[in-house]
Amino acid sequence: MISVRSFIGVIAFVVLALLAALAYVTHLQSRNAQFQTAAETRRTESYRLAEQMRQSSNELTMMVRLYVSTGEPRYRDDFEQILAIRNGTAPRPLGYDGSFWDRALAHGTEHLQLGPPKSLTDLMREAQFTAQEFDALNASRSISDRLAQIETEVMSGLAALAIKPDDPHYAERVQPLYRRLVGADYYGYKDQIMAAIEGFIALVDRRALADIEQLRAQSSGLLRLQIALVAGLILVSIASFIAASRGLVRPLHGLIAITRRIAAGDYGRRVSLRSASELRQLGASFNEMAGAIQADIAHREKAEQLALEARAEAERANQAKSAFLANMSHEIRTPLNAVIGMSELLRDTALDAEQRDSVEIIHGSGEHLLSVINDILDFTKVEAGMVELDEQVFELRRTIEEALELVAGKAAEKHLDLACEFAPDTPEVIKADRARVRQIVVNYLSNAVKFTERGDVLVTVSAAVIEDCRYRIRIAVRDSGIGIPADRLDRLFKTFSQVDASTTRRYGGTGLGLAISKRLAERMGGDVAVDSHPGLGSVFHFSFIAESDPQWPAPMRADASLLRNKRLLVVDDNTTNRRILRATAQAWGMQVSDTGSPEEALVWIEQGQAFDLAALDYLMPGLDGIALAQRIRAHRSAAQLPLLLLSSERRTARSLPDFQLVMLKPLRRSALLDACVELLGGGRRAAEIPKAAAGAVAARPLRILLVEDNPINQTVALRMLQAIGYSADLADNGLAAVQAVERQRYDLVLMDVQMPVMDGFEATRRIRRMPPERQPRIFAMTASVLDSERQECIAAGMEQHIAKPIRKLQLETVLREVAEGLRKAGPQTETPSAAEPSVSADARQQALASLIDEVGAEGAAEVLDTMIGNAAQACAALREAVARRDLRRLRRELHSMKANCAMVGAAELSARCGQLERAIREDAVGEGFEAPVESIAIRYSELAEELTRHRGDLQTADT
Repeated sequence: MISVRSFIGVIAFVVLALLAALAYVTHLQSRNAQFQTAAETRRTESYRLAEQMRQSSNELTMMVRLYVSTGEPRYRDDFEQILAIRNGTAPRPLGYDGSFWDRALAHGTEHLQLGPPKSLTDLMREAQFTAQEFDALNASRSISDRLAQIETEVMSGLAALAIKPDDPHYAERVQPLYRRLVGADYYGYKDQIMAAIEGFIALVDRRALADIEQLRAQSSGLLRLQIALVAGLILVSIASFIAASRGLVRPLHGLIAITRRIAAGDYGRRVSLRSASELRQLGASFNEMAGAIQADIAHREKAEQLALEARAEAERANQAKSAFLANMSHEIRTPLNAVIGMSELLRDTALDAEQRDSVEIIHGSGEHLLSVINDILDFTKVEAGMVELDEQVFELRRTIEEALELVAGKAAEKHLDLACEFAPDTPEVIKADRARVRQIVVNYLSNAVKFTERGDVLVTVSAAVIEDCRYRIRIAVRDSGIGIPADRLDRLFKTFSQVDASTTRRYGGTGLGLAISKRLAERMGGDVAVDSHPGLGSVFHFSFIAESDPQWPAPMRADASLLRNKRLLVVDDNTTNRRILRATAQAWGMQVSDTGSPEEALVWIEQGQAFDLAALDYLMPGLDGIALAQRIRAHRSAAQLPLLLLSSERRTARSLPDFQLVMLKPLRRSALLDACVELLGGGRRAAEIPKAAAGAVAARPLRILLVEDNPINQTVALRMLQAIGYSADLADNGLAAVQAVERQRYDLVLMDVQMPVMDGFEATRRIRRMPPERQPRIFAMTASVLDSERQECIAAGMEQHIAKPIRKLQLETVLREVAEGLRKAGPQTETPSAAEPSVSADARQQALASLIDEVGAEGAAEVLDTMIGNAAQACAALREAVARRDLRRLRRELHSMKANCAMVGAAELSARCGQLERAIREDAVGEGFEAPVESIAIRYSELAEELTRHRGDLQTADT
């Protein structure tokens, strides 16, 4: 009986022979297809050269006619360049096609890429034309050269006339020359060129069709051979299947049947095969295997019994852990329910600013503790890696500062300093799970405060770029506490683990916090680590992956430019606090002098050193902040040197007359900026500033044209003008600006530089060629800030250079200057319309007065600051909810906006939020809800801007 190996060898030889033949025929078919493609490509290339011949002749005609019509030398230069390119004496542009000179006339040729020079004749030779085809196309080139000679003579004749285009007799003088370009002889040459090109194309088509027809015939023969080989393969496959079925498949089916009987438990069955030698060997081996299985079954049953017992033990341990977690959660939730419930009731009562701040911290701490308890109950899910991340866009610095505030009370009791330091290039706004990040930071901070008796706790935040818009954020919490021995560090980040039993008795804790933090960090794509030395303190790190985008709106801040070159004195005995304050203030442009000695600071003041603001720490050895302030007041009044107290204990400026403002540690960067701006002059009544500015500008109404192609920049500039009290016409390119100035007179043109169709430089030059009575003032408004670019703006005819991003104060100053100049020149007849405010003055004053009655002036100021600071984040959350079709979140965000708007008197916007909220609640919202939501977001941003301008209406109790 033939063996399986021999049978397979014969079949394989036959199949391989057929496959080799089929592959060879397929190769011939592929070559045939390539030859057809080459023929088509050759014909296409011939068409392209013929089109270049025709197009170059037409372009020469266009350039000479434009030169004679306008007298501009650039058209003569373009004529000569076209001729040089065709003759191979000038570099040939890359992408040289029929639209090349149209684009060159519109945008110029300075930035076009050039290749090596190559004449049309060279290209014809490379195309492998037949002699007859070459002669036909070359004949058209020769005729075109004769026509170019006539065109050259016409241009020479125009040059000989020595007449300028602005000459009133120019058209009459050049008319004889122009007739040569439109006469019968001229068009006769054109017809000859086209006839030669058409003859060339006919020759090309005839050759290509003949080649293709021959190749198609060969392809048909090869296809028939391929079909025959495929049929042979099919027949061999069928014969092989039949033979294999009889000699291999049937014996294998018998072997399968025996296998199933053995699998069912009949281990006494054995197989007997009379087939190929290999199958007989397989049967013998199978019988040996069946015996081994029968002998091993007892051992496996014993192992299964042991596994069942281990599983039962694990389930009992898991039940004990779950019972522990449930019991602990119940014991904590019972008093926590009262804490959260009563704090919510307190928030709805009339409280002063300090009381409300305390209640908010109590409520926030309770909510955070509740979320931690929920995480503890879900600890099994955490261990299984099933925690779902709720990624959202949020302000990282604000989240860290909120975590610091949650532990600030405990830190103040121990007189510990809390501080936060952000490394440069750390993104302010990121997308990640905000709640999880804050949970880990709070856990680290709570441990740091718990195990630290004196010194400070510092949070440092840094970021490393992974790829575009993705960062690895690393947060570290350093304390000066008891530290951890090196041999016990391995117990950290383990479930229900403490360093030792004495730590648990002294400090308390379940040992779950760090374990949960580790798993959450890993779930967010990061890790955890710790560095510690007994008696010197510890540094706990964690990292996570986050996204960020420069286009995401940053939270609204006070204008730090008001602090530039202001002199700040910092007195704090804590080196870390001084370093952070110094770096922060210097980033705002302030000049900082700092010392850890109150006595040294007092000596500086006694020696007459000038400072604009002094920030004093409250608790310092020897002379504390209050005593130092009393000594300073003996030399400087409040008007000469405002004082800012930095305290870990809750104090108010009302009880400390030597201070103008008191800030509670840890300091928020945004709150510190607001405080410095307020104390150094930016905090005067904001309601008075727009009125004064508007009055100065409104002394002369202006007609303004804004030239800007970017939609976002258009919106910013128009709204900024509207806020000042002006409207403006809009042009989205330089050509539209020139046409607008031709139609009507403008006092001022704010001109962007980089624009499509026509840039700002060319537009300015064209406007400057207009009659003097139509000349407006033109100011460049561009992101280009290099000195060379400024000079280019001035050279084009612009008077000033306003760098983007535009500041409202800067724009106001410019408009005031223009208005004052026009006021001296004469009267104005047109007045631009000013934008109507979103919140009327009466409604705003009434709403603010009611707010002050409820929470006090200081509390009202804090409410407004919070609303203004969170506006950008709230609008981003609104848009993200729409993008994700998350109606529950959208309804929640609308509800918050509705309450905020009603609180500040924006009744119309509050009603719009309420209507959309009700529609979502009643499931009555349709598919097209994106537009009204976007309108609400835009309006809410405008409301925040208006509230920023009117923020000064509140005189806080601290001033």
